[in-house]
Parts: sequence; C-alpha cells; structure tokens
Amino acid sequence: MSLAPALATPPPRVHGTVDQAGRITIPAEMRKALGLEPGTQVVLEAGADGVRVRTWGQTLRAVQDYLAPYRSPGGSVVDEFLSERREEAAREERE
Repeated sequence: MSLAPALATPPPRVHGTVDQAGRITIPAEMRKALGLEPGTQVVLEAGADGVRVRTWGQTLRAVQDYLAPYRSPGGSVVDEFLSERREEAAREERE
C-alpha cells in the first residue's frame, strides 16, 4: 500500500512504546491517515536525528528522484546496456 495523498493529514507527532520484542506500534489515527494497512512493507532508516519510516513505494520514488538528473533523455539505460552487451558479444563471435 502506498501513501495516499487524498487521505487526511496525519497528526504531526504521536507517542508510542517499544515492546519487549522491539516492535513499535504506529497509532491507528496515523496509520489510517497514511493509508498503512497490515502487511505494508516499510523501510527504516537511522540518522543522526532519529529513525525515518517510509513505505517501499515512497523509498522507490525517493531513489528515482535522486537519480533523475543522471538519466539520459529519451532513452532507457537498460536498453542501452543490453545493446552494448549484444555488440560486444557479436564482436567476440567474429574474433
């Protein structure tokens, strides 16, 4: 499940507790506002200012945005890579 922007704005700050097994419960009001359902995969990132929790979809979008400046306009990096490998294989066959 991804973050649904049409949902209510989540509360900016809530309190939780770490249980004996190391689990942290995200309060229901925040889960509902963010569209988080049981089984939603999340990525935890530790930093100097605490822990960030994002869904896989949010993490993927962040990585894509970060790499966007390096994209070749109008082309696929994968297609370009495969083309180069095919050319290399053809050269090797001729030798």
